[in-house]
Amino acid sequence: MFKHIHNFTLVISFLFLAIILYSADWALILKKGDLVTATPILASALVYIIFQITKVIRFAAIFPKHITPDFWTLYYVMTKHAYYLSILPARLGDVYFSTLLNQHTGVPHRLGNLSLFLARIYDILVLCTLTLIGIFYFGATLPILLNVLIVCLFIICVFLILNLVRILTLIGNLLQKRFAPRPESLINRLAINIDLIVKEICDKNKIKTHAIILVATSLNWLGSIIMFWLILNMFSLELGILQVTFVVGIVNLFSLMPIQTIGGFGLREAGLFSALTLLGFAYEESISYAIVARLILYLIQLITSIVVMLLYNVLTKINLEATP
Repeated sequence: MFKHIHNFTLVISFLFLAIILYSADWALILKKGDLVTATPILASALVYIIFQITKVIRFAAIFPKHITPDFWTLYYVMTKHAYYLSILPARLGDVYFSTLLNQHTGVPHRLGNLSLFLARIYDILVLCTLTLIGIFYFGATLPILLNVLIVCLFIICVFLILNLVRILTLIGNLLQKRFAPRPESLINRLAINIDLIVKEICDKNKIKTHAIILVATSLNWLGSIIMFWLILNMFSLELGILQVTFVVGIVNLFSLMPIQTIGGFGLREAGLFSALTLLGFAYEESISYAIVARLILYLIQLITSIVVMLLYNVLTKINLEATP
């Protein structure tokens, strides 16, 4: 059954990509390619390298007190994880996260999975909040009721972020009480994992830990926004920070769809095309910008990850040989 679902989602993802590529004006795309310059690309690569540090800080804060992985080793794990996300379908790269973490830092598989689960919760909440902030760009053109709804959703997201640990504790307790008679049920196992997240991962000062994870997650998304801003404005689109925030939000919300896409191809282009169209760009131009910008951003992440991994391996080998 799962094999059929996997194959179906792969077909859908390639269908997305095929429609985009078929609809594209390739003559226009080649013209946009002439606008590509080295400075924004190198700047984006530098931003990517720097903001990977925020992931290291986030997971270092999530882990219990007795687990303190080496900073550069953890940086290598985050980079290799990003590399896997680039070359594997959908979030399949997340499946290998706990294995990578265990191989290079000794962190137990269960703790690796739980830490990633918590990080993804923060990612989704912060992403939704940033997307709503980006939507404020359209405030003057939206109906009053829709503006009120957006403000309400923004308040809800902020509330969920600020009270995440309490909410997880409450959900875990309620689920365990409700499904305690069925210890093998999926929901009961989920409740146990939620309880472990709160008790085992957040066993330090919860407020301080929560604040560090939240700030690191927000900075990580800021890095994505800066990269998109550099690449999109390379084509003289003159997008402001709110507009780019909206674009990043839409692109990544598209990637949350339960569809297998290799390296996010198909879905992310569709998200970028949709966001640019909503911002008022012409249909043909939106497709062209989406394809070129997405390809550049993909190659930046892929190539930079490979270079960082190779550099880490070389330096590690040199240090081992220099050790008596």
